[in-house]
Amino acid sequence: MNIANLLTMIRILLSVIIIIIYHMTFEYRNIFILMFFMIACVTDWVDGYLARLFKISTKFGAFLDPLADKLLVISTLTILTISINKTYITIPFIIIVVREICVTVLRVLISFGLRKIKNIEIKVNYVAKIKTAAQMVSMNILLLHSLDFIHQDIVLISGIFLLYLAVAASIISAYIYIKNYIKY
Repeated sequence: MNIANLLTMIRILLSVIIIIIYHMTFEYRNIFILMFFMIACVTDWVDGYLARLFKISTKFGAFLDPLADKLLVISTLTILTISINKTYITIPFIIIVVREICVTVLRVLISFGLRKIKNIEIKVNYVAKIKTAAQMVSMNILLLHSLDFIHQDIVLISGIFLLYLAVAASIISAYIYIKNYIKY
């Protein structure tokens, strides 16, 4: 196991820690959720950077990294959807979760089926990278808004704007995945 894969595993662990903290009741819970989410976002960037820099990309890492991202995004977005409890958060949540499930199923089918037959390489498209960045930044902003001392409307509006940008990128990137791999 290399350092990039270890960071991916840490991101999975942080996703679980975020869920556990959410179910606890103590005064600074939201600060800890935000802090662990920020750390997880940084590990996402760092593990990809290290894998490219040191050319230590592995098939295991290429498969696990997107799953770690999906676990982090879905778990944190679930917390935000429950906490904010507004339609303008619930609709993007549903779209993003459905997209993540569909793309994951597609990737698994290709990885364990068609890849062996035709040597298909599954690559993350550029729009998916924009989607992930927009999701993570929007969730950081929305988590920041959930803190008791930062309730400005501009923070909420900017977080929601980026979340809807992530939804648009989610739909476009899902279309690209389906278009590129359905022919196989």
